[in-house]
Amino acid sequence: MGDESINKENFIDSLVLPAGIQPKHFEGMNRYHFKYYGDGFVVLDLQNNYYHLRAKEEYLRGVFVFDYEIDKNHPSKPATVRCIPYNNTDVFYRLVSYITHGKIYDPQEISDINRPMRPKSKVRKPDGTVKYTCGRCNTAFISSPRCPECGQVVKE
Repeated sequence: MGDESINKENFIDSLVLPAGIQPKHFEGMNRYHFKYYGDGFVVLDLQNNYYHLRAKEEYLRGVFVFDYEIDKNHPSKPATVRCIPYNNTDVFYRLVSYITHGKIYDPQEISDINRPMRPKSKVRKPDGTVKYTCGRCNTAFISSPRCPECGQVVKE
C-alpha cells in the first residue's frame, strides 16, 4: 500500500520508475501506456477515486494476480484489474519488477510456487518473530505465508 494522499492528479508523478520504463499519456483521456524500452506492458486508466490496470493475462498470472476480467472485444484481449485505489500500487510494481527482470512464469512453475516448500532457514528471534530464508530464491523475510520476492508458499 502507499500514501493515502495520492489521487488522480498526482498518481503518475508519485510512481518511482526504473530506467527504461516510460509512461505515455493519451491527450483527452486519463490513460497512460507504460513501455519498457519501447515494448508496452501495462495500461492505467485513471478514474476519480481509483484506477483500472490492463495487461496481458500471462503477465498478471506471472505476478500471481488471478482476479481480473478479459476484454473479449479488444483485439489483444487484455486482462483488466478494476477499481484499484490510488494508494495501492502493489500489482503495478509487481508487474514492473516482473517485466524488468525478464521472468515469465510457465503454468508448471506457478503450480510449483503454490506447493508449500520448506524454507532454507527458520530462525526465531528473541521478540518472538520468525525470520525465514526462502528455499526458492534465498530472500530473507519475517513471518509470512509467502515469500515476498518470488511468491513461494512457505511450509511450516
